[in-house]
Amino acid sequence: MAELLTWVFDRYSPRGRESSPSLSPPEGEARSLSCILLGGRGCGKTCLLFLTAVMAASELGRKVIFLSPTPIQTLPAPLMEARAGLDPASLKKIKFVYPRTAEELLRDVACLHEAAGAPPSLLIVDGLERYLRWGGEGEQAHQMAARLSALLCDTATFLSRARAGAPGDPPAECQLIVSLDTHPERGAEASGSDSVLSVFERYFPVRCTLGRDASCAGTRACRIYFSGFQQTEGRDSGLGRQWELVYTPSGAMEFTPIPEKSQE
Repeated sequence: MAELLTWVFDRYSPRGRESSPSLSPPEGEARSLSCILLGGRGCGKTCLLFLTAVMAASELGRKVIFLSPTPIQTLPAPLMEARAGLDPASLKKIKFVYPRTAEELLRDVACLHEAAGAPPSLLIVDGLERYLRWGGEGEQAHQMAARLSALLCDTATFLSRARAGAPGDPPAECQLIVSLDTHPERGAEASGSDSVLSVFERYFPVRCTLGRDASCAGTRACRIYFSGFQQTEGRDSGLGRQWELVYTPSGAMEFTPIPEKSQE
């Protein structure tokens, strides 16, 4: 799963802007695992997930399901800049679903196998911590985190098997990316903090973390790095690589690979 995110990062890096508009997409992802995107409030997780969904649909031909507790109001700035080149037909490959509570999310995910047409090849869930507020606190939150994670992973596995015989769609397993706020505000959403992170990590062995980059004074910037385990069969999974994400004054996102010698 790291390959898909790293492809997006490379696509919006200086090298990606200078080269051909369609960089080589990730191939042979049959053994990729699910990924959890971690970061504090306001670091750009939702924007990054939306950017990934649009790129997967428009450039890779993926059918995407995007689940979020609240509607996305505007396109990410990089897409606002490039929207003239986006194929409106390809954007129809993204289906947005807005379950408001944990029970609604469980219901919507459980019904995905009943949907008509080719099964999706990318499943995205934004803001898992906001669903935990409906699951209670303490042990209840842990149980809800496990229940949501198990259903999401089982559904992705089921959809992957269903895709094996689905015509007219690029061959790929159904991949799964979710996001979790690691520093939620105190109060109702506190049950989604680090206390349940260990539960999610059992189901999402690959972690993509967005951390504030203190070295970029006066600039809104994050450092992105992967950790965890992923079977790669000799391919570059993205694990061990790092990027600096800088938000320009216009709000656009630019990803710059960090040389290995500078990552320490």
